[in-house]
Amino acid sequence: MNALAAALLFWATCGACAQDYRLAVDGRWFVMQGGDTPNVNHHMGVRAQWYGVDFAKVGGPSGRALSRRPKPDMIEDFYSWGAPVRSPVDGEVISVMNEFPDNPLGLRHERNPAGNHVVIKAGGDRYVLLAHFQHRSIVVRPGQRLRRGDPFGKCGNSGNSDFPHIHMHVQDSPVLNEGTGHKHGVCRHRRRVERQAVSQSGLAVDPGSVRVDAMTGRRVPPSHRIQEQDPECPARPRRLQCTDRSICCRKDPG
Repeated sequence: MNALAAALLFWATCGACAQDYRLAVDGRWFVMQGGDTPNVNHHMGVRAQWYGVDFAKVGGPSGRALSRRPKPDMIEDFYSWGAPVRSPVDGEVISVMNEFPDNPLGLRHERNPAGNHVVIKAGGDRYVLLAHFQHRSIVVRPGQRLRRGDPFGKCGNSGNSDFPHIHMHVQDSPVLNEGTGHKHGVCRHRRRVERQAVSQSGLAVDPGSVRVDAMTGRRVPPSHRIQEQDPECPARPRRLQCTDRSICCRKDPG
């Protein structure tokens, strides 16, 4: 009986930890940092932020520009600015910070690195942290329940951020930057995760024929196939051919 109870507890805990994570954003976004090695992801230098990802929205005629102007001089010039952010998981809001001002372009608030942020308990000992929200754009409070996909804030430029983007990582502590960061599987519906470089002008440029997987940081050949999954993330995902060389999370038309 004790063995059965222990097995059920183990199953329940693992099931809570292993729930699917959706992308916290909609549309086409550039992955600035992501992977499991320091050469492609500076978050690997902070234990609690291991496997963290930074996203910035891209747009324009090419679908690769970070800003509406070639030489932006305001945070409002960026496509990320004010973009809605959604909950990547079903869970409970643990903590909220909403009062930091947004930084002028090119400046950071390093003493409060997360800036305006939200911590969501995803289940078990997994806590999702999303950071750099727009000043007073977060509309949830501690104790509130969120469903995966619920909008609850806007992308901003608060904290240790010098241009608008969203940071996300999963850790095993509810306290900001404590504990250990963990990998998180993203259920991608008609999205491709690929790599592109960005020039100083804010325009995405082609890095060549070698791509780097956004989640693992490992180089893959141009013909490499990645998995794409339905919204419910079935056990046998479809496999589609990568054709681009960017590292964007893009929702295909239709």
